[in-house]
Amino acid sequence: LPEHGPRTVAQPAPADGAGAVSARSETAEANALLRTANASLAESRAEAVANAERASEQAREARAENASREDVIAFLVGMFDEADPELVGDEVPDARVLLDRAMARIRSDDVAEPDVRARLLSTLGAVGGKVGKVPESRELLEEARRLWIELGRPEHPDALGVRLALAGRYTEAGEFAEAESELAALEALADRAEFPDDWRWRRTAALVDLRTAQGRPAEAVPLYEEALALALAVRAPGDVAL
Repeated sequence: LPEHGPRTVAQPAPADGAGAVSARSETAEANALLRTANASLAESRAEAVANAERASEQAREARAENASREDVIAFLVGMFDEADPELVGDEVPDARVLLDRAMARIRSDDVAEPDVRARLLSTLGAVGGKVGKVPESRELLEEARRLWIELGRPEHPDALGVRLALAGRYTEAGEFAEAESELAALEALADRAEFPDDWRWRRTAALVDLRTAQGRPAEAVPLYEEALALALAVRAPGDVAL
């Protein structure tokens, strides 16, 4: 039998210089791709987290908005319940009395939540002017304006409505500088509103009233045409009243 010597494992031939360089280059390229992939993954994760946080905040704001709206509705329903003959008998209070009672409740701090208070002041301020309580209406609107600013929500639809109503009150009182100030603020805030074009035509229409009250019809006429064009761009013709 042939004699068997110790077994050996064949070793690969040493890589030549060019092969070693190529291997290192491929490794560096793979590492670079891995770093890029990791960076992209981290960026995507950060974006997903930010989107989730934004969605959570929007949901929270929506819940708070709905709760605030429900509180306002409850207050107003209770206010008009006081005029229900089945509840109060034959002596049914008129709108002015109901408004006085509602204002007394607000001023007695019966409404604690600032956003609910701001909404109520906005609503009652607008109603007050329509039932002849102009000074009280103006006072409520001015307080509502201050509250919306304090809440950091001057572009809220109710806050913009307050600006528009105040411009009308000031115009009626001949306080034209104050009316100009409110309409200038409304113009600046409209871009941040949910429906900016809607507020632009309302603001322009209020400016028509102001220029007319100032005895400046030459300026009022083109403003009227501008307001009409703006309104027709966002409303059906039957829904536009200027």
